[in-house]
Amino acid sequence: MTDSLQPSQKNLTIDDIIEESLECFGWAQAFQSILVAFASLFDAQNSFISVFTDAQPTFHCIDNTLCISSSNICEIPKFAWAWSDHASKTIISDWELQCSSSFIQGLPVSSHYTGCILGGILLAMYADFFVGREKLLFLSCLTMSVTGILTAFSSNIWMYVIMRFFSGLARGTLVICTVVLLTERMGRNWRGRVGILDYLFFSYSTLSLPVLPFQLEDVLGECFIFVLEFPYLFIVS
Repeated sequence: MTDSLQPSQKNLTIDDIIEESLECFGWAQAFQSILVAFASLFDAQNSFISVFTDAQPTFHCIDNTLCISSSNICEIPKFAWAWSDHASKTIISDWELQCSSSFIQGLPVSSHYTGCILGGILLAMYADFFVGREKLLFLSCLTMSVTGILTAFSSNIWMYVIMRFFSGLARGTLVICTVVLLTERMGRNWRGRVGILDYLFFSYSTLSLPVLPFQLEDVLGECFIFVLEFPYLFIVS
């Protein structure tokens, strides 16, 4: 009897033993996976919110003798036109950037993704050597939430740019940490199914963004950022 068991024991490798220990997938693993994937929900909204907050608003003419709706807004006297919506709807109208260069108008988005690149490079090995991926994921979400709230209270374009940069810096490692935490403790049978949660949450969050401005059209601009970011501070806590 002992001799018949020896061949099967010799054929077992460390990988096989690890896979056997990871085959079980219960409610605890499902809850942990959803909790980790929830970071992607936060990630998408934080990244693409600038599509609405940094948009070029529309205007209408007040004095038709001096203003034509198809004219360049910078060539029309200020008293001859007005914004079609609230002046604080976007940062362009709130801080009167309509005549600024395209470099200034696109600087918040550029600074955010520059922060993402630097964060991915500088903090990529930080999780492995110092705090671990779980703590780094927590710190990334917390930093993004805090900087997002501070962004809502920005008084000028330069403070806004700095906050968006630090938000992107924290986001740099969020995707890596999320994917690794989702898949590292899963067996082969569940690894692909659980790993797709990251992309599902990210996609659903991106699709929800056009709906939120439609429902919250009176609180667009920096206030819209506050409405999105503030609940995550409690979730992270």
